[in-house]
Amino acid sequence: MRVENYGQNYPTLSARPAQVNLEKAFLEEMVKYILPSGSNEFSGGVGEEQFRSLMNKEYATALSHRLKLGLELK
Repeated sequence: MRVENYGQNYPTLSARPAQVNLEKAFLEEMVKYILPSGSNEFSGGVGEEQFRSLMNKEYATALSHRLKLGLELK
């Protein structure tokens, strides 16, 4: 999975902050399950395990700027 971080491509977020945070949280949970995990000869070991949540959060932030999920708070 490759998420390129180009600031000029991010649309302005016209949604309410709570809606944006909900989409980020949803995407963070989805990223947690779709990225490969486990320990094998190609894994980053303990360091990767410790920083995986931060990387998931950054992926979710980048995806939330590019995707319109349409999640609404009522």
